[in-house]
Amino acid sequence: MDGIETTAGCEESAGERRELPDCYGDPSRVCPRDEDGVMQPQRECVACFHVRRCLQTALQKESVIEPSVAAPAAAKVGGFLKRWSDRKLANAASHGKKGALDGM
Repeated sequence: MDGIETTAGCEESAGERRELPDCYGDPSRVCPRDEDGVMQPQRECVACFHVRRCLQTALQKESVIEPSVAAPAAAKVGGFLKRWSDRKLANAASHGKKGALDGM
């Protein structure tokens, strides 16, 4: 890969570096296109703490992938607890049991 700029600053292991390197999210540095136009992630990036988010950012800048709009984990847990509570109350009502709050 002659002539391709390396990802200086990313050689540190996962536990050693937390701030964003200069090459973060730059498609021309972290996944340049080869002579066939295929994006090639750099080997130097594997040891970088930010490799996953960096490559995602670079691919989003190149419009290869869409930004993900994931629901926050708290919303998922809250939804689970609400469904669980509703099922528990429905089960108790169908068996004729008094709920814990009925005695108050």
